[in-house]
Amino acid sequence: MTQDGFAAADRITATLDAACAALLGSRATHYQADALTAFRRSEHPAAKALFGLRISQIGPGLLAVPKLGTVVEVSSLRRPNAAAGREAVPVLTHRFGASALGLTDLPSASALRLSVEPTGLDDEGVAGFTPALAALAQPRSTVAPDELSTGSGVEARLVVPPAFHTLTVRGSGNALSAHLAETAEEVFSGASPAERNDFAVVAALLAEQFAAADVAYAGVGALLVNGRRSRVSLVVSTVRCSQPIQDLAVDLSTERPYAEVWTVLLPAGPAALLVETRAVPTLKELRDESPSGRVVSTVAEAFLPMPDGATVLTVQLSTSDAEDWDAYTEVFADLLCTVQLAWDGVSVAPAPVPVGRAVPAQQAAAAVPAQAPAAPPTAPPAPPVQAPVVVPEPPESPSGTAVRVPPSDFNPFATPAPGDLPAQATGSPTLASADAFAAPVPAPAPAPAPAPEPVRAAQDEEPKGRLVKVPPPDFNPFAPPAPSAAPAAPTAAEETEEADPTKGRLVKVPPPDFNPFAQTTSPAPAQPQAAPVAPAPTPAAAPRPAAADPFGTTLSSEPSDPFGTVTSPSASAPAPSPAIPPRPSAPPIVPAAEPEEADPTKGRLVKVPPPDFNPFAPPAPSAAPAASTAAEEAEEADPTKGRLVKVPPPDFNPFAQTTSPAPAQPQAPPPPPAASPFG
Repeated sequence: MTQDGFAAADRITATLDAACAALLGSRATHYQADALTAFRRSEHPAAKALFGLRISQIGPGLLAVPKLGTVVEVSSLRRPNAAAGREAVPVLTHRFGASALGLTDLPSASALRLSVEPTGLDDEGVAGFTPALAALAQPRSTVAPDELSTGSGVEARLVVPPAFHTLTVRGSGNALSAHLAETAEEVFSGASPAERNDFAVVAALLAEQFAAADVAYAGVGALLVNGRRSRVSLVVSTVRCSQPIQDLAVDLSTERPYAEVWTVLLPAGPAALLVETRAVPTLKELRDESPSGRVVSTVAEAFLPMPDGATVLTVQLSTSDAEDWDAYTEVFADLLCTVQLAWDGVSVAPAPVPVGRAVPAQQAAAAVPAQAPAAPPTAPPAPPVQAPVVVPEPPESPSGTAVRVPPSDFNPFATPAPGDLPAQATGSPTLASADAFAAPVPAPAPAPAPAPEPVRAAQDEEPKGRLVKVPPPDFNPFAPPAPSAAPAAPTAAEETEEADPTKGRLVKVPPPDFNPFAQTTSPAPAQPQAAPVAPAPTPAAAPRPAAADPFGTTLSSEPSDPFGTVTSPSASAPAPSPAIPPRPSAPPIVPAAEPEEADPTKGRLVKVPPPDFNPFAPPAPSAAPAASTAAEEAEEADPTKGRLVKVPPPDFNPFAQTTSPAPAQPQAPPPPPAASPFG
């Protein structure tokens, strides 16, 4: 952003007018004015969708579209390279090899002073609004800005007629030198290389001013209007400004009293339009020998706020030929209607910038001595002004809750030390620098170390959850249970945890020797036992050990019990149940179920063929037609169903020759005709 607001773009336009007056003389190639009005944006398919055209972000920022014009991209993030001009000067002087102004190297070219300051004129009259510009104030529908990806900023695109010769491109010095060399050959197609060199070098030296003023496009045109030579320049730039369009129009009319300011409505949105007549001093460095010593130009400038709320797009058209003003304003009005905007949705609102022009340095220096004797000599000296005390702003407190970051060797599973827990309950200290005007607070005395009683109290609290038994580190879940001499008495923990009668469902657990594959036949009736007698003092017989391989899954070469899963009952254990019966050698005989009586109300009786029925066997021959059986007589044909057909016999041959009929009797010869031609 420039320091003087919109004045930087005005200086660029004034400098181009002075340079064109000095360089674009009779030796320049002037094109027909039809090149300005030949394009019609409404007839081209891309005219209403300029953002659909692919313009490279690292390219020149221009795209020539046939039968439409040059599409210019104005971006808040992509600017011309300020150093490209100085890089292009040596390349241009080496290419053309001659100069009429002595611009043969970079030092001689850098000595030029090409910046001029415009001045508003009132004695020659203010250029008025033409019908083409006044038509922009009519009500119309506006177009919403296109959407860009986040981070793209705000962009604008417009169509420039092909009659303008572009002087600004994005890129390095090589890209700028190649473009300006081609432009110089177009402008001076019939002139000498020296004139082409001077034009290209002057345009390259202006690249640094273009970048400082945020100029996205600058172009000049040399035309023939009604048989006379005419010059015109066009400048498109951006300025950081957040003023509403109404306030901006009021400030423009106040700061520039010799200009006429209107508010208009463009397809891209509301804008302010300014028309002004300016005077520009000639450039003596370019050997402009104009007798008046100045160049008078008429300028039309549009100010269009962009959707981000912080940028204003300015478009200026200037000409020193006032008699062609009507033709140029028609082109300018059509050009403003081609502006299309796009935005990424991020709003920025900087402070407004001044709209007036800066006072030249010569006028400011001359005005200082005149203001010196204004103060009376008898005035008492002013008391010394006390410098204001700059109070440092309190540091911004971070949001959120302060937490303690554990050290790198912190073990979250270790048992906390008794001295760690009280340290966590200590309140966070308050910074004394948080309040710059507060009285100094004495440092608090260190709090005594808390006793470990709170820790024990915290440990005595009732734990949450359910107590579980954690197995020891050497627990082996596959080891056989140790034999017990007697059923262990229930521990205190087991007694405290009684079964909840409201939960679960009682089930019968089968005994350890239960065999689900055992035969379901009832065992033989047990023999009646004798009357119980007193137990003898002799010890009971040892119980029979369980089989090591009850299912027969262990081979003879394998150990009988490799995993120790078969346990031997203890001596004090109760007597086991009766032995497991032997494995049956034949499947159990299941008694046949009684036949279920047929339900006469369901289904239909059908005849089931015998097991030896052959559906493909020929029927047995019968000597005489068999009499119908009783079942067939019972099932008579229903005359209301089906259709009677004749079934062919089994030996029917559909391909056999039919029997020939009896030979016919020979017919008598026909009687001879009454009149025979053969006699």
